[in-house]
Amino acid sequence: MSQNWAVLKFGGTSVAGKPQWETIRELLQQKVAEGNRVLLVCSAISGITSRLSELAEHPVESFLDAILATHVKLAIELDVSTDSWLEIARQRMQNCLSRLQQGDDHAARADLLATGEWLSTQIGASFLSQFLPVDWLDIRKYLIAREEPELSPARQWLSASCVAGVDQNFQQTCSALKQVVITQGYIAANAAGCTVLLGRGGSDTSAALLAGRLGAESVEIWTDVPGLFSADPRLIPQARLLEELEYSEALEMAASGAKVVHPSCIRAAAETGTIIIIRDT
Repeated sequence: MSQNWAVLKFGGTSVAGKPQWETIRELLQQKVAEGNRVLLVCSAISGITSRLSELAEHPVESFLDAILATHVKLAIELDVSTDSWLEIARQRMQNCLSRLQQGDDHAARADLLATGEWLSTQIGASFLSQFLPVDWLDIRKYLIAREEPELSPARQWLSASCVAGVDQNFQQTCSALKQVVITQGYIAANAAGCTVLLGRGGSDTSAALLAGRLGAESVEIWTDVPGLFSADPRLIPQARLLEELEYSEALEMAASGAKVVHPSCIRAAAETGTIIIIRDT
């Protein structure tokens, strides 16, 4: 592609409040000013996925109300309307709970847990649209999970994986949208078009997969730590911040307990040669 794509991913703590979204806005404005188109991949607000999982186990209306109240609070902070998403989210969540009450429905659980990313990106798109040309994109049309019949049904729905590679259809779709495209992390679809989840580290993995599909040179993972260290800096003050690693070295560190980047994200980036850049918000 002739266009320059900047792919940025923000995790739960980085989308949780107005100061964080102001930081995102400033970063996007800078990227656009530099001549880039931007794909913004966002997680659910910090703690929401866990609360949705708790709601799935204990379908109490007050739990549902509390989850939505967190998002209404953020919308008020950002001075954006709730009209386009609040009742839709409530209806979707209630529908998922109804399905779960009828049995152990992994599909319903995946739909319910995916609500967090849908909400954070809906609110984020409304906020950013005040400052930048922004389109929201449902990523389930472009991240299709591979069929893995050897996995348990739970893993097929809640810990799916996608093939990495360039996708000209995705490139053309994004190129026809506005200069900033915001979408959900953690989410994909199966061959039937039903929602599946990419498991732990799913938002990072989404970002790496999408950067590869766009043919972007790199993906920026924005988090609350400056990067990978030679040891846990909380335990060893002399630990060094590592400026550069090969994919194999990063995978080895992840296997040894380093949690900054999930192994599935590293593998996805390695398959397309996409550079992973860790940025500290």
